[in-house]
Amino acid sequence: MATDILSTDFDRLRLKTKTVGADRIKRAKDNNEDIAVLSMFLPGATAAKENATFRCHLGIECRLGDCRDTTPGTKKMEYKTRQWHEKCFCCCVCKTAIGTKSFIPREQEIYCAGCYEEKYATRCIKCKKIITSGGVTYKNEPWHRECFTCTHCQVSLAGQRFTSRDEKPYYYATVRPPYEDTYQEYAYPYEHDHNYYKQTENTEQNHADQGVVVDPECLIKHPLQSTWTLWYQEPDRSKSWEDTLNEVTSFSTVEDFWSLYNHIKSPADIKVGSDYSLFKKDIRPMWEDEGNKRGGRWMVNVPRSQRQELDKYWLDTILCLIGEAFESSDDICGAVVNVRPKGDKIAIWTSNFQNREAVLNIGRIYKERLGLNAPLTYHLHKDTMVKSGSSVKAVFTL
Repeated sequence: MATDILSTDFDRLRLKTKTVGADRIKRAKDNNEDIAVLSMFLPGATAAKENATFRCHLGIECRLGDCRDTTPGTKKMEYKTRQWHEKCFCCCVCKTAIGTKSFIPREQEIYCAGCYEEKYATRCIKCKKIITSGGVTYKNEPWHRECFTCTHCQVSLAGQRFTSRDEKPYYYATVRPPYEDTYQEYAYPYEHDHNYYKQTENTEQNHADQGVVVDPECLIKHPLQSTWTLWYQEPDRSKSWEDTLNEVTSFSTVEDFWSLYNHIKSPADIKVGSDYSLFKKDIRPMWEDEGNKRGGRWMVNVPRSQRQELDKYWLDTILCLIGEAFESSDDICGAVVNVRPKGDKIAIWTSNFQNREAVLNIGRIYKERLGLNAPLTYHLHKDTMVKSGSSVKAVFTL
């Protein structure tokens, strides 16, 4: 839970401690206020006794050269039980005389507002700048409200429901998991085992066993914009291509997605020659499908030497899909990851290549989200159906 910061320690101390002129001396002392009193050394016998007891707190370091100087018309500063010449009542850091400006006492030292702020004021854990007003705390660390954002999509989390993973905050709509289960992995989940889904509902007890405190709101399921279906295909020469295509399951909430994702093998661990496909419900991962045949795909090539990046790219890809990261989400059909001996591929499929602006917008965002340096290419399904490999020319390159 993130907590609002109403004001910083710097603000509160500065409001308590002020310098005042002679017109407020008596009232300040009568009210026992935590303030400094600036007054003038007076001439004549009436002030002789008071002047005789004065000794500048700086002692031999007195800026006037004489810590007992009480020249009439000059001023003295009184704070707590100590006294200074006006010019000696200085910030311990910059040595500037405080005069009638605000100051902050700390550990027997006096600071001007600027030096105290620089040394002690609360700073945002993200941008390192001072939090002057407002802000939130999360895991005992301060943030500007505008800096407290989702790790994945950068949407502001101030006032929003969010969760965390690996000590980092995530907005629910970006579908980062509120928890992570540790059951046995499968190439794809066994067929609709109802006990499997019941196990994931016991989240609160699982967290209690692990010593993790869970907000009850985390147990509420959060709907996605679309329903998605996961497909798994494993090579089998005894079957037709379409017969090797297995529909695993569909999901429409953040929690159901992570329950599925955390129970299946990652792309790097499945059999070489196999595919995972994630498509909107009622769209099959086939070029010939009505939802796909007029479209194409943005292709990411992952060399074997970068196999360790495959799982990250795939997870970021499907998070972009189900988290609606694209402005033209209606043009998205799904995504496919192909695990192959010479190098792996990941592709986002779009519905209509003639929607040039939408296709290019999807490609730009996708490349940025994956942090790709290599070119990202777009190929038409109709070309891929009649050609193969490097003979298929890209119609767009980013």
